[in-house]
Amino acid sequence: MSLISQKVLLLTRPTPLRLKDLLSGSPRECGEEERGPKNKTMKTEDKYILKGKKPVPEHDLLKWTRWFETAERHVANDRLGEAQISTVFLGIDHNFGGGRPILFETMIFGGEHDGYQERYHTWKEAEKGHKKALNLVK
Repeated sequence: MSLISQKVLLLTRPTPLRLKDLLSGSPRECGEEERGPKNKTMKTEDKYILKGKKPVPEHDLLKWTRWFETAERHVANDRLGEAQISTVFLGIDHNFGGGRPILFETMIFGGEHDGYQERYHTWKEAEKGHKKALNLVK
């Protein structure tokens, strides 16, 4: 069986596997804890979860992944005519290179302003940005 066939077979298993493990050829089941040097849980500096409307750093990659899979991350989501206006919590700091974390994003899909995008630091800024995008589409 070819390597590609093996990987396709692994993807169809009832237990999901990690993409990086499929690509490396050493499949591990999702939910297995990622371990780094000296068998310690892998830590991360750019991941956040929401506690209410407040972003909180989550340094444990496994905890962040579990939260992200089930969390309701929409700040707002509206449809006006052909346009879908979506504002979400990203969960990952998009201010690559330092500074205040950029954690929220508004996008417009469809209509005259398709592809519009703005990013924000806080939930409150994201709410204001969503209203701005709504007004742009009106």
